[in-house]
Amino acid sequence: MKRLLLIFTILFSTLLLSSCKKIEDPSILLPAGSPLIGMAEALDGIEHEIVVGADSFPAAFVKGERDIIIAPAVLGVKLYNEGKSKYQLASVFGWNNLYIISNDNITSLSELSGKQIIAFSEFATPGIVLRTVLGNLEANISYVGSVSDVVAPFMQKTYDAALISEPFISVIKSKRANHNFSILDLSEEEKVPPIAQVGIFVNPDSNNKAGIDNFLSKAKLSIESLNKDPKAYSKKAVSLQPRLKDLGEEVIASAIPNLNLDYVSLDLKTKLEPFLQFLINNNKQLIGDKLPEVAFYYSKW
Repeated sequence: MKRLLLIFTILFSTLLLSSCKKIEDPSILLPAGSPLIGMAEALDGIEHEIVVGADSFPAAFVKGERDIIIAPAVLGVKLYNEGKSKYQLASVFGWNNLYIISNDNITSLSELSGKQIIAFSEFATPGIVLRTVLGNLEANISYVGSVSDVVAPFMQKTYDAALISEPFISVIKSKRANHNFSILDLSEEEKVPPIAQVGIFVNPDSNNKAGIDNFLSKAKLSIESLNKDPKAYSKKAVSLQPRLKDLGEEVIASAIPNLNLDYVSLDLKTKLEPFLQFLINNNKQLIGDKLPEVAFYYSKW
């Protein structure tokens, strides 16, 4: 009887220890800017790599070494369609963060006719959306590689207007005491469906599926926390992420309402495809001439 009791105790202890085993952190790559702001709380205590710009992401998708890549949604779709990436899309949390700001007081895009505009990412989502909403309007557009490169020329009034996104609008506001510029939201244009910008991609071959799922739960909570109390979240984000200290609490809190961060995972295919079809209709080279197959969308392992 004692022997049976001992065996039972050992088995129970083994099961208890295995159930309490610490979930291993996933390896994560993500860009600076709004994605880092949105994920600041979720990344707390987790090793991760932050990069500036999009140049590092194609190689990361192709190599397939990371458990999670947070990157431009369109890039992940393109590489998957080309057979260069196996990563599945688990969520899109960055939406509709494209704006026109103007040094002149304007109320519609039609007033940009003949104006000098500085913009970024000519052949990616921002450039395509800009050209679509402007239509046949005759405006002079000059492109730079990164949205951060837009700030200085606009501040110096080298250009009449700029294509930009948050948090860089709030950066300009913080440097211009009278905020003397107009802002137009491109997502309000009828020509454009909801603009999907930032996605969370997961590696289906990862040996750390529990860690991936744990992070996805944290990511959802991070976005919910951000939208619930921007001021409290911005304070915490700056304390957790040294890279955000240059922006500061006030700029981040000001930017959050216009970042349009919303964690979408349920029915993601249905919500994303109108935008992907919009891209196909405007430039087939951006993601290819087809929508990604169902297997592209992550579901529980």
